[in-house]
Amino acid sequence: MMLDTLETLCCLSGVSGREDEVRDYILERILPYADEIRTDAMGNLMVFKKGASAPEKSIMLAAHMDEVGLIVTDITEDGFLKLAPAGYIDRRILPGKCVYVGESRTLGVIGTKAIHLTDADERKKPADIKDLYIDIGASDREEAASLVCPGDPICFDDTVIRFGDGYIKAKAIDDRVGCASMVELLESQLPCDCWFAFTVQEEVGCRGARIAARSVEPDVALILETTTAADLAGVEGADRVCRLGQGIVIPFMDRGTIYDRGLYGTLTRLA
Repeated sequence: MMLDTLETLCCLSGVSGREDEVRDYILERILPYADEIRTDAMGNLMVFKKGASAPEKSIMLAAHMDEVGLIVTDITEDGFLKLAPAGYIDRRILPGKCVYVGESRTLGVIGTKAIHLTDADERKKPADIKDLYIDIGASDREEAASLVCPGDPICFDDTVIRFGDGYIKAKAIDDRVGCASMVELLESQLPCDCWFAFTVQEEVGCRGARIAARSVEPDVALILETTTAADLAGVEGADRVCRLGQGIVIPFMDRGTIYDRGLYGTLTRLA
């Protein structure tokens, strides 16, 4: 079931540059169904599957395996961890978040200066990343260093919650939902030959996707990605560009690209 696959994928740790857990799970799932598999030096997983026919134009579907997270940059004398972001993260949501650090999955909580110690100006803006720390319960630097080290990835709490009418709350839905879709497709009968690219380091600059595109050189590339919901409190009228439960979103442009008009029309007609 698609939702079960998504839940499993969202529980895996795959901070940008450390996508191994996600790639290993996907590889295990799709191995019996693939006709060709290769992993490049960056860690992209490229999978080819034959379908009922060979299309005139080569096709590639792509989704990224990585997720936004944090990285340990230092350990203080008191045993707290200093951190840096891996990908764009809204600083407002960080204080109080539960996280797991490194391969040991050491539990920690993100903290900042206590509210009663801040001045009026500090309370008007979110805390700077340099002022945040992670408490893993260590008494000093030596104890903390026995559990984690600088460079370790930090992923957010992996609890998955189903709520409402078919909704889900989890970390890394961006873009494990794309990965889950491609896994389900690989396990099914395809109408035509297709490449599937499970890419790395999207959250820090689409680095893996560039390499994957050059490797396959497809005529048509379809990116299975998430987008932000706009049916939120305080968002009205034309600003509600997409809504949960109303089907897929087919974009015609974003901040960096204006998409092929013919392909956009084809996808819209098919949808």
